[in-house]
Amino acid sequence: MSLSININKVTDVLLADGWHKVKSFDLDSYEYVDPEWFESYNQKWILHKGGESKITATGFVFISDDPTEYGVTIKGPLSSIIAIKEKTEGR
Repeated sequence: MSLSININKVTDVLLADGWHKVKSFDLDSYEYVDPEWFESYNQKWILHKGGESKITATGFVFISDDPTEYGVTIKGPLSSIIAIKEKTEGR
């Protein structure tokens, strides 16, 4: 048995508010940014990097496949994912 997750086969993600159908799923490091503040004050626009304050730097992003959430992209820390559903071959 393997607990490896193929990110190309993720179909649903369970977050605290329930299951979300996904069109795409990916992982990356994340940070909170304010590009308007950057332009106004000519300062670094990253407000908080993942990994600061002992918060994981790995985050997720997915595009919702729910018709009621058309065009919605959901992002957050990897630690907020409770479970995923993945397509399995031949079943």
